[in-house]
Amino acid sequence: MTKVSISYDQAKMLSKITRAYLNDDHSVRHLYNLPSTPESVPEIIRQRKKMLSCDRLELVRELESQYSGIKLGKRIAKNIQYLKEENCYTVVTGHQLNLFSGPLYFIYKIISAIKTADDLNQMYPDYSFVPVYWMATEDHDFEEINHTYISGEKVQWNTNQFGMVGDFKLDKIENVFDQLKKLLDDSLFDEEILNSLKAAYLGKKNLAEATRCLVNSLFQDYGLIIVDGNSPNLKKRFAGIVEKELLETNSYKLVSESIESFSKEFKAQVNPRELNLFYATENLRERIVKTESGFEVVNTDIIFTQEEILTLLKKYPERFSPNVILRPLYQEIVLPNIMYIGGGAELAYWLELRSLFNHYNVSYPLLQIRSSYAILSSSVLKKIGKYNIPWESLFLKKEELLKLILADDIPLGEDFVQYKKELKKETELLISKVRGVDKNIEHSVNARQKKIFNELSKLEKSIYRSVKKQHVDKVNLVDTIREEVFPGNVFQERRVNVVDMLRKYGTGFIDMLYQQSDSFDRTISLIHI
Repeated sequence: MTKVSISYDQAKMLSKITRAYLNDDHSVRHLYNLPSTPESVPEIIRQRKKMLSCDRLELVRELESQYSGIKLGKRIAKNIQYLKEENCYTVVTGHQLNLFSGPLYFIYKIISAIKTADDLNQMYPDYSFVPVYWMATEDHDFEEINHTYISGEKVQWNTNQFGMVGDFKLDKIENVFDQLKKLLDDSLFDEEILNSLKAAYLGKKNLAEATRCLVNSLFQDYGLIIVDGNSPNLKKRFAGIVEKELLETNSYKLVSESIESFSKEFKAQVNPRELNLFYATENLRERIVKTESGFEVVNTDIIFTQEEILTLLKKYPERFSPNVILRPLYQEIVLPNIMYIGGGAELAYWLELRSLFNHYNVSYPLLQIRSSYAILSSSVLKKIGKYNIPWESLFLKKEELLKLILADDIPLGEDFVQYKKELKKETELLISKVRGVDKNIEHSVNARQKKIFNELSKLEKSIYRSVKKQHVDKVNLVDTIREEVFPGNVFQERRVNVVDMLRKYGTGFIDMLYQQSDSFDRTISLIHI
């Protein structure tokens, strides 16, 4: 086993605001409550006890209902019951309902939540911590989640359904398995994987149920609790804030002010709307907007007076679906949560929300970056060692990496840099001497300087092209490394599906990641199994 950690600064990944947060930079310190460290946990618990509490008994009843029909693992059953206790808290991550779990980073998110909860149980035995996966069942962007890549090939589910994807019936899902079967035919684990996926998807009533089954099959031994927020019972708890959102549009005002407080170098990850709510029924999830006479639902002929929409909210709270701005608030009201684990973009938009949480007296959780990995094969690892390639250089662009590897083979490589410096110095000296004598002469020297530099650049490029032709092995090496770390020019964890890893390593892949995961880590790990 080989494991090397690379900082996000070294890899030049994530937005500036997220990297500033990970570095605990003073420019973002006002945007969050406490730094995400083990030492912050007792304080965040103390603060949470003073703020709006969740309804633990209702939460447990809802979870028992959502898990009906699924055989509960012992750890899950215990963790659900632990939630009744006042000293039990959650560590949450959330994600969309991607086909077959989608890209690997979804798996990494969940493992981060599990490992962090387990470590906190060891650090603070007076409390109980349970990992939670919040399913984004209310999302309606089907094109984002209807496909995945397995063995480098795109596998896609097509359906004409509309509305919240969690409610989508699994029509024509058999066609996806026809695509998948053609790709799974030569691995020791292929039949087992195919059967597991079929067990999760075939015969289930909708995508939410299928996703729960799949995730549960992968992580039930770790005690992961899966929550579907699209629930009338849970939405009742949020109805009071929905009413204030409709009448006062507080989220727009507060989040806009937060974004205005950003340093000029930072950009907002998401921008609030005047109303940050959707109206959701069967086959429909569309934005609610204010009008002079009340409210309307965009792209429909549905309209409400203020009285009508408030009456509807009391009777059917499940029809009001929070968008990306309000969903974190809803989640933290429903769960006894102390930490949210997410990717860089998620942390960026959470950093916009602290004032919104304060306004509603809701505890703002610790924010932790999820674990991030690139899994390296033995062949690539040997090549990296053979050519003594620095680990952080794996994140360079293709040509940058190639130039680094070919550096010793390029004649005059360093000399070119020096030549250009000296030439620039001498020509600038010459220009300074003729300046004021004759403008035409000065322009002539400038033009000749540019011509000389252009010729040097052409010569440099010609030499580089020749070296590449002479060292095809190194060119191929870079292609191999890039395709493994950035398949399809996308970072491995954002493209490769867990199926490909299970085909190579079996279910032990999940166990390995759990063992290698470090709670509160803020780096990217390069791993060879």
